[in-house]
Amino acid sequence: MIPRRWIHILPAEYKEVLNPSLDLLSNDRIVSRWEREFGDFLGSPYTVALPSGRMALKLILQHLKLHKNDEVIIPSFTLKALVNIIQSLGLKPICVDINPKTLNIDPELVQDSITSKTKAIIALHTFGNPCYIEELCKIGQEHNIPVIEDTAHACGAKINNQHAGTFGYAGFFSFDISKPINTYGGGMLVSKDSSLIDFVGEYNQKLILTTKEITKKAKSIKLEQTLYNSRLMYPILFFRLFPFFFKSLEFIYRKIQSVPPENIRFTPLQASIGIEKLPFLTSRVEHRNEIAGLYRKFLSDRIDIPYVHPDCTPSYYMFVVILPMDSRNMCRSLLFRGIDTALREEVIDNVSVFIENSNCPNANNVYPRLLALPFYDGISEDTVKYVCNHLNKLVE
Repeated sequence: MIPRRWIHILPAEYKEVLNPSLDLLSNDRIVSRWEREFGDFLGSPYTVALPSGRMALKLILQHLKLHKNDEVIIPSFTLKALVNIIQSLGLKPICVDINPKTLNIDPELVQDSITSKTKAIIALHTFGNPCYIEELCKIGQEHNIPVIEDTAHACGAKINNQHAGTFGYAGFFSFDISKPINTYGGGMLVSKDSSLIDFVGEYNQKLILTTKEITKKAKSIKLEQTLYNSRLMYPILFFRLFPFFFKSLEFIYRKIQSVPPENIRFTPLQASIGIEKLPFLTSRVEHRNEIAGLYRKFLSDRIDIPYVHPDCTPSYYMFVVILPMDSRNMCRSLLFRGIDTALREEVIDNVSVFIENSNCPNANNVYPRLLALPFYDGISEDTVKYVCNHLNKLVE
């Protein structure tokens, strides 16, 4: 079977995660080194590691000292959990439609959505494809509204040779298992505002150290890879195409890949993994762009591929295409040919359907037609050709 993903693990990493040394359990200087080296890589003056990217967003919004019912602009394609965070703080998420050619938030529609209550703009670099962040920051400056970069998908991506995550008031990254850098969960907040970093640093001091969540994620990766190497994955993937079974399997997946509790710190063990992987990020991004180039070369013109601006270098968290028809039957047909793909909630959430008074026709039109193709380090050109040949025939 051709998997949709194959989690990147360095040699001996799995054993290290299951049996870490005492130093990797308690030495905070390793975390400080990780923060410093990540900041140097990005060219960002201030960085602080956190248990998750979504926790970074929550702390950014708390530090802005917004008032109840203040509005936060978000893209229609994002993680539903971010909507929950915004609402938990008493704030009102305002959903803005995507540009259907890029799948990123549309700056013109952002401009039209600003009111006297708009107090923040969240811009996601969807699937690692940089959004028009410079335009969004210009809009934010004109209205004195901070722009927060959701760079969870885009570690290593660049705009005009500047790293995504460093344009706005603050940016946050995710290091979960499928992200460009995998430290078995965790995140990073970057900003030019030292007071924000101090605020988050004080929060970090209240947290506890444990590797329980890291161990669970590591074991889940091994289980997933074992299933992909056997025929046991077929029935799981087949039944998840039916709504009832999908909800059940999603519940199980969320239990395995749970978000770390808010009282858990980013650990020295995770930091050491990040330090080891960071030097390879640029070459990995280059390799992923080469794989994307193969898909662009071999896919039919009937299949839309999100537009990438010439000044941008994507990190390709996923390779997502837009089919000319609903993707569910296509996903099933490809599975019968030994090709695993992902659709709908497995790819991203269309949060416009959860938010009152949202008007996002582009998102609603595109969402059912999204399909994430097999994309991982080491996938061969022959494998990409095989996927493209079958997909091309099915859409004809």
